[in-house]
Amino acid sequence: MDSNHIVCHAIEAGLRCAAPLMVGGLLLTYGPPPSADVASHREALPLTSHGASTLTRLRPQELALSSVRPANVKRIPPGLTAPYYTTIQLGPKDQQSRFTVLIDAPKDKPSRIYVDANGNGDFLDDPKPEWAHKTYDGRASKDLLLSVGGATLQVKYGAEILPLHVTLSRYDTSDPAREPAFLPVYCTADYAREGNITLSGKSYHAWLIDALTRGDFRGSGVPGQSGVFLLIDVNGNGKIDPRGETYDAYEPFNIGGTTYEIHDINTAGSNFTIAKSSREVAEILPPPDLGIGKAAPHFQAAATDGSTVRFPQDYHSKLVLLYFWATWCGDCNREVPYVAKAYKEYHPRGLEILGVSLDHADQAELLKSYTRDHEMDWREIYDGKVWNAAIAQLYYVSQTPTPILIDGDKGTVVASGSDLLGDRLAQTIEKQLSHR
Repeated sequence: MDSNHIVCHAIEAGLRCAAPLMVGGLLLTYGPPPSADVASHREALPLTSHGASTLTRLRPQELALSSVRPANVKRIPPGLTAPYYTTIQLGPKDQQSRFTVLIDAPKDKPSRIYVDANGNGDFLDDPKPEWAHKTYDGRASKDLLLSVGGATLQVKYGAEILPLHVTLSRYDTSDPAREPAFLPVYCTADYAREGNITLSGKSYHAWLIDALTRGDFRGSGVPGQSGVFLLIDVNGNGKIDPRGETYDAYEPFNIGGTTYEIHDINTAGSNFTIAKSSREVAEILPPPDLGIGKAAPHFQAAATDGSTVRFPQDYHSKLVLLYFWATWCGDCNREVPYVAKAYKEYHPRGLEILGVSLDHADQAELLKSYTRDHEMDWREIYDGKVWNAAIAQLYYVSQTPTPILIDGDKGTVVASGSDLLGDRLAQTIEKQLSHR
């Protein structure tokens, strides 16, 4: 893949709430924003203390280390040779719980970690935190160690104490590519509120995420910068996509043609209201599920030869390689000979290729000469919009080349990714054609 041309699509929409909706045992309301004449019923959304950090990319807190022992630390483990300290603060702004993290980091030895998970200043009465080491590539002459782990912290919310798990990590201090020489610990929220929400009669699995690891689900309150997100599995594929399924909790969002908002999130994230918004925003669909056996999105577009492409209807009884590429893409230039060779060999047996060029505007002649010179004797779609090309947007293409092999009869994906690169392209096509 051409790493210089990878586009990361991260679209954050948002929320507020009101008319009846169910969120896991939580009955919400939707309609206009809550007011004196609009009742809202609020119940607890269950806490998931582990696993939220795998749902989407979160920005970790950077915790600076110090050799100075904090005044609140009463007892530390024996046998430490190079202790360093830092603090995690979680919970309501007016009642933050403080948890000291201790790292014993002697030179040329793997570090050890200790966490005062109950916040009482005693490291000898806490569960052992997770902490493991794995090597990673760097510019150093020796193996570098990335240390990763986590701990479950007992965070106070008034009279209630909630177990919130955080992940912890630290890069090798001898890595010459990283500054400063003594690196911080990185801390990321691994907890969330999780359940089902019902929007316009349809149930979705959802998570309320504290992306900034503050332990306060009210966030900053600033739309677009709140640090709190509602993640909704809109397409039901069991994962969260950054486009169309990640919503800032202080901005309106549209699902199924209706715009909603979230109101009145409480500190622990257990209570909030979803309302039909008086504002309207455009719906942003999540990426299509292009897994094996899944349906490829249909489209109609003009090809560079003047014909109209109706996909996949035009490819009845064919095996179709839908190929997203560009003349400026170095990896594409290396892959084109494999693609052209496969077309020559397998076209008589039922292989078709449909190219989708992500070239820049006013490069039609360049594209024409390139395809001629490289014996790319198949139809091409080109609109000059690069990453915003209509078909690339439909398929959520973020890197080149992106090859997808599709059964023209069923319109379903039969192969994708590395199985369609280099020498494996011909092997995959041969296998698929032999089964037809």
